[in-house]
Amino acid sequence: MIGFDNWDAIAAHSRPRLTSIDMNLERLGAVAGRHLFAAIDGGDPPTSEQYPGRVVMRDSTAPVG
Repeated sequence: MIGFDNWDAIAAHSRPRLTSIDMNLERLGAVAGRHLFAAIDGGDPPTSEQYPGRVVMRDSTAPVG
């Protein structure tokens, strides 16, 4: 089983500890805020950006092999 957003209160403290996708929401929020303030100030619209997530392996999954 795999969760999404890697919220530590759930993922690391569940039983078994939940493998989760970490989308680095703090970074995404900071970037979104900068784009918003730039738009308010009349700046150019942002281009498409990619921020890859990562899988945080915990006890709810096992390696294949």
